[in-house]
Amino acid sequence: DTHTYLGPIFMYAKGMGDLPDADFARLMRPFAIQGDIYYLMKAGGTQVDDFGTDAVVSYEFYYLGHEWRGWTVPPIIQGLVPFVELTYDQIVQARYGGTQPDIRALPGLAYMTNGWQITFAGELPLNAASVQLDHTAVVAMLSLSLDKIVPAFGWNPF
Repeated sequence: DTHTYLGPIFMYAKGMGDLPDADFARLMRPFAIQGDIYYLMKAGGTQVDDFGTDAVVSYEFYYLGHEWRGWTVPPIIQGLVPFVELTYDQIVQARYGGTQPDIRALPGLAYMTNGWQITFAGELPLNAASVQLDHTAVVAMLSLSLDKIVPAFGWNPF
């Protein structure tokens, strides 16, 4: 973007890892939800306000532990995190009015380790306004935890 945007962003997250590690609750422990809701106002230029939200539901196999029902869970499986993300984005106030909402689903799979994460997802438009911008796409992301790779980056002055 060519201008600065300012506005509130409400972020939330809740994992079920605090459930008991027994019976049916053990299968619920890997579930997590996270997301945000935002309203951003353009700080200069033509007025364009952006409203959006997204929510991600994931299942982190790590929380099943190393053994499940007598079966040893291989470390490569423990790092897998299947997820579904739903996004909504819309220009709500602009010079000539707003836009139709852009609604998308991103089903995907992540592989997490202590120092990095790689994620692949398919981006699927769910309404006509989304298809006009682009059709189905594949998204890939590599995330590095620098404080895990180089401990000096984890320094905290407080």
